[in-house]
Amino acid sequence: MDKQCRVAVESAVSAAESVLPLPQGRHFFCYPLAVRNKSVQLKGSSLGLSLALAFLSLSKGEPLPRDLAASGALTPPDLVKKVTALEKKARLAEKRWMRVFLYPSSGSPPVKLTGMDLLPVNDLREAWMFARLYSPGRSQGLILLSEMLRDPDVFVNNMDLVEPEWLDWIGREGMAGEVISRVLDVPKRFSIFVDKIGWSLKNWKLEPARAMGSLVSPRAFAAAASSSALTALCFCTRNVTLANHRGDVSTAADWVREGELLLERALKADINACSDFLNNCFVARHNRYEFSPYLSVEMERILACMEKRRAAQCAGGCMADMPLGELYGTLCQNFGFVSGEPRMLPIGRAAPHAPRNGPDAPFRALDPGRDWPILFDRRPKTDPGIRRGPQPPSFPDSWKEKFQGSARVRMEKYGQVLSLQLQVKTEYLTQSEGTQRGNIFLKNSFSMP
Repeated sequence: MDKQCRVAVESAVSAAESVLPLPQGRHFFCYPLAVRNKSVQLKGSSLGLSLALAFLSLSKGEPLPRDLAASGALTPPDLVKKVTALEKKARLAEKRWMRVFLYPSSGSPPVKLTGMDLLPVNDLREAWMFARLYSPGRSQGLILLSEMLRDPDVFVNNMDLVEPEWLDWIGREGMAGEVISRVLDVPKRFSIFVDKIGWSLKNWKLEPARAMGSLVSPRAFAAAASSSALTALCFCTRNVTLANHRGDVSTAADWVREGELLLERALKADINACSDFLNNCFVARHNRYEFSPYLSVEMERILACMEKRRAAQCAGGCMADMPLGELYGTLCQNFGFVSGEPRMLPIGRAAPHAPRNGPDAPFRALDPGRDWPILFDRRPKTDPGIRRGPQPPSFPDSWKEKFQGSARVRMEKYGQVLSLQLQVKTEYLTQSEGTQRGNIFLKNSFSMP
């Protein structure tokens, strides 16, 4: 072993310990497996990268792929610098059936070989990431992931394109903390980050949504919430939504509490976002089998404001209000579960074709699967109209009295009355079935086609 090789071994040990310090009293030992003779058999510094990866594998107890080859010298603390004869080493590795070759990004890349992927590395952490996550055909994705960790704009614009398992891995390894802090420090980046999670949830890509959200530490979230309350509330909403879909009532409750602390500040900027948050909070309560005829002060206040807004919209000719419709959909679900008996629920809604004769107007029981187009003025041309439908019995006085006070569901709002008949009984529904039926109800009743 020549002097350069000895320095390479020492550099490999130092670099490995900078990534993962050894417990006190433990050390690496390295000895060459070489035939004793008078010649110097191990020369140069290019084995430094390979040795450092092997040391990390021993420290972490995680094996390296058998079809991995690497060549590169190390400088403190863990930077990979260029070496010579990369072309020759790459061809030798290919002949030994290696499938991936790691080389210093600062040097000239070897000529592309047919049967082996070539991955440039800047430091030992990046080399370790490539070694652990590599699989044939995914080398370009790893290069993208590496670029994402260096550039927060690249990260937020591409984080939904990489594998959720990779995001989990960089989170566990502590490699995402710096770039996530830079994402959350800029409101525009933070907003894109939250929107990406929301898009994944809307398309039922729950694992990518979970992996992206899990990268935000409590400390990073608290720092972001202090300067971007509205976006932070939307982030809470996404996490409540995800927990609701997964049936994780404990996590949902945690994020509900976080969001409630931001609600007052966020309301000054966007009432729709606040409505969305309260809507998902109601679903979280339903997943815990908590059904109440009483609305919170915040819910009453936001409902009153949104109703006034819709009245102004109607005066201008716009009859539909998606956020308000979604919120009333969940309220219907809630009041449907308050009693075990089927109820006719008069709900003030954005229904442009509902009867308009005040509190004593007749009610029309709607079939969510057939009549949902009327909620957004999208009736088919062949729709005979809902005003000719049969009328259900009148409401008993005991039911009307039950909802008086701050939680009353008024029988007159906007001069339009809509009733929805929910015939569901809690004793026949498990938690997951109840959530599923509620989601189907909302989709059929209050979604755009």
